[in-house]
Amino acid sequence: MGSESERDEESEPEELEELEEEIFNKGKWDIEKRRKSPEASGINGTGTKEEEEEAERLAKETGRLRIQFLNTHKSTVMSSNSDGVTIFHILAARAKEKAARKLESLVCWAVEIAGHKLVDVDHEQRTAFHIAIQNKNYRILRHMLAAHEQFQKNEDGSSKWDLDDILRIQDKHNHNTVVHLAIEYMTPCPPKGERSNIVSKLVEKASKTTLDKRNSSSLTALHLAVEGKRCSPQQVDIVKSLIKRCEEALDPYDDNRNPVPSAYQRHCATFQEWKKTALNQQSSSHVNTPRQGATKPGARLDKSMVTEEIAEGAEDEETVGDGLDRDAASRQEPSPDDSRFQSRKPTSDNVPSGDDNGFKKPERRDTFRTKPTKPKERDSSRKPSQEQPKKTTRSSGASNIESLVNEESARDIARLLKHTYLRTRNRRNAFLFLYGAVPENWKQIDFNLEGKEGEIEEADFKAGYKCANLEDTLKLVHIPHLAIKSKPRPAPAPTADQTDDEHIPIKPLDLALGRTDLSIIFKWLGEEAGVEKIIELIVDDSHPPPHTDRQIEESVKPFDVEIWNWHKVDLCVETIAVAAPNVREVNLYWSGNNAVLRGWSDSKGGLAQLRHLRKVTVHPQSGSIEGSERDERNFNIFRERLKLSAERPIGQEIEVAPLRNSSRQPPSNHGRGRQIKDEKSLQNHRWLKCMDEFKTFINNAPIPPQIVGGRQLNLTPIKIAVIDDGIDTTHKDLQERVVGGQCFCADESSSFYVSAGGHGTMMARLIARVFPKAQILSLKLDEHPQSDGRSQFSVHSATEAIRWAKNYGVSIINMSWSIEKMGTLPESSFDDLETAVREADGAKILMFCSNNDQGETKDNSYPGRRTGAIKIGAATAMGGKYHYVSADNVDFLFPGRVVEREQDEEVADNAGAGPRNRSAEGSSLATAFASGLAGLVLYMLQLTSLHCSIRGEGDKAELYTKVAKDPKQMREVLAKLKTHGGFVEVWKAFQGAEDAVRTSGRGKETRFKVMEKICAQLTLGI
Repeated sequence: MGSESERDEESEPEELEELEEEIFNKGKWDIEKRRKSPEASGINGTGTKEEEEEAERLAKETGRLRIQFLNTHKSTVMSSNSDGVTIFHILAARAKEKAARKLESLVCWAVEIAGHKLVDVDHEQRTAFHIAIQNKNYRILRHMLAAHEQFQKNEDGSSKWDLDDILRIQDKHNHNTVVHLAIEYMTPCPPKGERSNIVSKLVEKASKTTLDKRNSSSLTALHLAVEGKRCSPQQVDIVKSLIKRCEEALDPYDDNRNPVPSAYQRHCATFQEWKKTALNQQSSSHVNTPRQGATKPGARLDKSMVTEEIAEGAEDEETVGDGLDRDAASRQEPSPDDSRFQSRKPTSDNVPSGDDNGFKKPERRDTFRTKPTKPKERDSSRKPSQEQPKKTTRSSGASNIESLVNEESARDIARLLKHTYLRTRNRRNAFLFLYGAVPENWKQIDFNLEGKEGEIEEADFKAGYKCANLEDTLKLVHIPHLAIKSKPRPAPAPTADQTDDEHIPIKPLDLALGRTDLSIIFKWLGEEAGVEKIIELIVDDSHPPPHTDRQIEESVKPFDVEIWNWHKVDLCVETIAVAAPNVREVNLYWSGNNAVLRGWSDSKGGLAQLRHLRKVTVHPQSGSIEGSERDERNFNIFRERLKLSAERPIGQEIEVAPLRNSSRQPPSNHGRGRQIKDEKSLQNHRWLKCMDEFKTFINNAPIPPQIVGGRQLNLTPIKIAVIDDGIDTTHKDLQERVVGGQCFCADESSSFYVSAGGHGTMMARLIARVFPKAQILSLKLDEHPQSDGRSQFSVHSATEAIRWAKNYGVSIINMSWSIEKMGTLPESSFDDLETAVREADGAKILMFCSNNDQGETKDNSYPGRRTGAIKIGAATAMGGKYHYVSADNVDFLFPGRVVEREQDEEVADNAGAGPRNRSAEGSSLATAFASGLAGLVLYMLQLTSLHCSIRGEGDKAELYTKVAKDPKQMREVLAKLKTHGGFVEVWKAFQGAEDAVRTSGRGKETRFKVMEKICAQLTLGI
């Protein structure tokens, strides 16, 4: 038996070779050839009866050949050679376009015998599908797909096999699945054709697991599908299908959860490459013809190009039609006129019904749709012999397929990726998805002003939020009760026959009484901040008078809002329909008036007109006239009326949430223990007087040329990260000073440009007061209330903020706070914080942190517990430490109280054992002063180094640069100014600088000499 088996195995390769010879050299199983052969057909071209008889004869002949094939080659089809090659691999490799036309029946017979062998792989782990795609033998692949579907069911209806078993196999070298290869080789697809249908079929049948597989380059099929060179109108639909089938492929992590470039990042990068290549091709082309190279990015397509390509490539790009989808029971042997192989125009029914499909504006796609040229429109004078060779036609077709790539489709794909991800993912994952791990590239995906209430000048609003750096798509816009005060319009001048007293502007009687001021915010978002879309909108418009419906419509309409929460009682649904026609979720605020509920549930003018609506939440206002029992009854009737009036397909019904009480709660403020008193009640006179005078000097310091002797000498901005409770960037002292930031709160929609309690705002103001050239970054931490009523920052958020600042490349980190080690916090949390501090220290970043102000006890608070950060304590106006500061716990003392007048200093110094709010009045203020002074010194060292380089004093320039780049040297610089007790007396170096300029001449050189003298004093002996 063993020897017989060995003989069988030896004979299998020979049998495969014999079958291959019969197929490709002898044409023995060539069904189409037999049909067209005059000897076989005998058709004279006249009479339906003759054609029917011929068709019947051919069917019998085909049946006879099928039986012969099954009897002769059943064992051969079920075999494979030593490399794992089956008959399917051979067909996939050799069956080119013409051959494949004749082998459809043979493929069906082979699959009928051994369809399970389609999962077999060769020595390179490739299935027949892999090989067919790599050899661009798409017709034979289509035959295999159709046959696989035809024979996949057993007689009892159960499945013999699953197409996904084939699709998920990854090849040996590149780990590509069949779907990877289909995207790589077969897209971009022509407007209609077998390629588009095959790719769609493969994506449709692939499981989520298959589509989430990454190749050796850590790319999913989605990564390949969104590449710039594939961005055609047809590709948008393929990308939609991929996202609908496997949204997980959007996540920017590999199989081991390591961050990797996302599909969105790959799309952006590769499209820029495509644009660059296309422009280079155009600039290098001497003849500008439609058939040369790619179209100019963003240009409209020349329809003649597309129709010509379709017409010329019709033979090669025969459409699949319904051949892949038709039920196997109704499938018969195909005839040349089989309608399954006729062209079929793609319809919207084939587009995935995912969220984004409904929101897409159809007119954007119509620009790129073209109708195929009808046969009668082609040049009838052209003889068959005059047709272009097949090779030329294919090349021309490929060029024109590439010309379908355009900027509009690229934008559609970018929007689709971005919108889908931002709807469902958290802030950190969204940053990695959009920008990668480099914090400097991150923009803000929310505009949340919660915590910023009251009235604000329009100019302050615009100047203050310039630093927000908003993405063009926002997850959330939250506008609390905020009034924007715009500049009053000048009254019209009196006419010639009017006196000033007679000229009194009369307000029109029909003037709307509702507010309009929030339109300023929305106009700023669109025109200045560059926002195009808002996913969720929350507006507190509950205070009388509310905004007019017209103003709401005009303000919101440009942003395609999806989740609506405008707190205006009894808001008309027509307003929502105009402002946000694609809305998916709606929050409504109800006064208790039943007529309003009936209007909302009306079949024509109510919520039913919102075609994409999926969820409604009604918030009843407190103090209803009718009472809760009747309100509940009216609400239940409303829910039933809405269900009847808004008929939706199964699975797309409108969900009506239970009634939710919307009584207003006072805004929470975990930072209340950190709130700041008016600065005018605090001021250390001499210290700040010195630095305020020096501010004039540094503001007038000219910046020297930064190119000396052909060498670039950069003046690096001094970036100071204020890690705190956020910064109110609209404060007049901070406009143009805060250049960006990030939020690390548990509430992911919280914003770095809003301060929870004012503490971070004060720290930033003090830094900017000492160092007016500072570029401040606001890193907002998460706060937790403590048992004593105060709050403490979370260890995790502090760790993340320090690492963010390090990665961003700041010069200084200001931490005007301390974290006490609590029993409930795990040790590992503090280990991570210590590691982050060490990493920042290793990156040569200056860090200043506060003493915990707990008196003469050992300070074990973080982050100053370990070396790396310079610990600052609060000093009195006389330079001594405060009672609550331990000299052993701090490196330097800076002013911890600030008073406007000298006579107030003694009062401040003797104000009890410690400040009533130490976080505001103690070492936290001192730390901000230290950070500002350090930033000022770094800036001066840079300026002086540039000046010395210009004068050829390289040694001095090198020294100043060395000191500026080493934070350990800053300790020595500050030490030169401190007293025996540790207080930093700034007047030792900075006092009288502007006076020296005035007395010695106001020229640039004089100012540089004064600055160099200060730098020399501070670096002496270093």
